[in-house]
Amino acid sequence: MGHAHSSTESTPEAKRLGRRLLLTVVLPFALVTLWALWALRVTDTPDTDIVQENALVTEEDLHDALVIGTALEPCMINADPEFLCHQISVRLLEGPDEGQKASLEILPAENAPSISKGDEIVLLDTVATGYGEQYTYWDHVRRPPLIWLSALFVITVLIFGRWKGAGALIGFAITILVITQFLVPAILGGADPLQASLTAAAAMLLTTLYLTHGLHLQTTVALIGTMIALAITAILAKVFVETATITGLATNEGIFVQIGTRSIDLQGIILGGVIIGSLGVLDDVTVTQASTVQALHRTDPRLSFAQLYQRSIRVGRDHIASTVNTLILAYAGASLPLFLLFELSGSSFRTIVNGETVALEIIRSFTGSIGLIAAVPITTAIAAAATTATRKKAQTDHDAEQVIAWPEESSPPRLRDTQEIPLIHPNTLTKSTITQFPEKRR
Repeated sequence: MGHAHSSTESTPEAKRLGRRLLLTVVLPFALVTLWALWALRVTDTPDTDIVQENALVTEEDLHDALVIGTALEPCMINADPEFLCHQISVRLLEGPDEGQKASLEILPAENAPSISKGDEIVLLDTVATGYGEQYTYWDHVRRPPLIWLSALFVITVLIFGRWKGAGALIGFAITILVITQFLVPAILGGADPLQASLTAAAAMLLTTLYLTHGLHLQTTVALIGTMIALAITAILAKVFVETATITGLATNEGIFVQIGTRSIDLQGIILGGVIIGSLGVLDDVTVTQASTVQALHRTDPRLSFAQLYQRSIRVGRDHIASTVNTLILAYAGASLPLFLLFELSGSSFRTIVNGETVALEIIRSFTGSIGLIAAVPITTAIAAAATTATRKKAQTDHDAEQVIAWPEESSPPRLRDTQEIPLIHPNTLTKSTITQFPEKRR
């Protein structure tokens, strides 16, 4: 019986295979990604003057203020004394009137914002916009609760994830930097959105996977599986976005982007969104499958490739069922107001599905789900092949160590290498001794 390692990750064979994959697969992939990042980088600031010139409200017109009092009093715009409005007293926290007090009036309505003393709100300077002579309510200040929530998120990740959680947070920060500092400027600068999105996805994948899970064989396996599944998702999305004639002009965002910069390919932006949106789910599935194969091998190192694959794929099917449902629910949840609008309009199911907005969500959901499903068998097969390959190499090396050949140049055995064993003659039942020499191995 050969020696069984508790984990292929710690064996020299697994390390050698991991280094081989890093050199032959990951390194070329990383070099191509770096080249693409350099080629698609933006050297000049994107021209956004058209958008800023046509904007009714700019950031300079918005100022934070603290609510110092509220009252329900007769409206100044209505002579009827029984018609009451919310009179809000505020103190400006920034802007040209910082520190000064101001008042504003909010008409009573079911969807009117709830404002209480002590709230921080955002005011629109209507004097600057030329629409009046006073400040008006624009929005609530949401930064403080978001900061507290972010701090809670970081603490939770570090407590339960520890060093892996710290790596995940660093990867998260890199993801934000890649999107804000590379992807968005590259698209605004005229780069092809699909190419830029694939490059950004590759950069995020390389950094986040290894930062979170370390330079291990199963991480490399997950990376390869994710790359293949992401390519499948991108090809499917491109084919069906083009065949379904998705223009990207069905949403207000697409229209505003088209007005601001007419050179942007809206179809490419849609494809880029599908790729970036699918990346996180694919990452989760591939890492889980690679870890499942590894765990099964640790449980029984004698499992063959077929046995590892079959047992791991059962876990993968359960994961697929839940993850696909999660992905579709995420898209449906984001479009819930739209579904309500369609229901109110009284349109038929045939008409609703044919609309570009719903068709786009269907393409996003189904192409992402197909890529997700493909990731499971692909990653499982790669992980099982890598695991059995390292086990067979380790077994071969171990068996070779057990074979001790008799040296041809060695001298005959010496007297001290002999041993005497008792011999009982069957007729005389007398004891004698014979000398037994070690048998020379042929």
